[in-house]
Amino acid sequence: MLTADVLDWTRLNALRDLQVEDERDVVAQVIEMFQEDAPGRLARARAALACGDRAALALEGHSIRGTAGLIGALALREVAGEVEREANAQDFSAAGVHVDAMARAIDDVLAALANGPASR
Repeated sequence: MLTADVLDWTRLNALRDLQVEDERDVVAQVIEMFQEDAPGRLARARAALACGDRAALALEGHSIRGTAGLIGALALREVAGEVEREANAQDFSAAGVHVDAMARAIDDVLAALANGPASR
């Protein structure tokens, strides 16, 4: 899959508007945060799903949705939003399908970030 299909690089690079002079690259910081945070959030979402913890599952979906929107991972944002909505509705069957889709989308985003925009 092309990284342009996974990430909106324009949106991600727009974060440079928040860059403070003489500070670490804000885009690099956000990318690093996602790379470090997403796998743990996905694991916590799976654990919450397994034990039927609606609130924890909704929280992880919400958190992933927010970060995905920030970095321009629009497909991930959409599926994480589905997880959040389904958790809040206590529709764990549908949420399970979307947690699996969220895992695939996270893998796609991590690969796109590793490859960079040159692979568009």
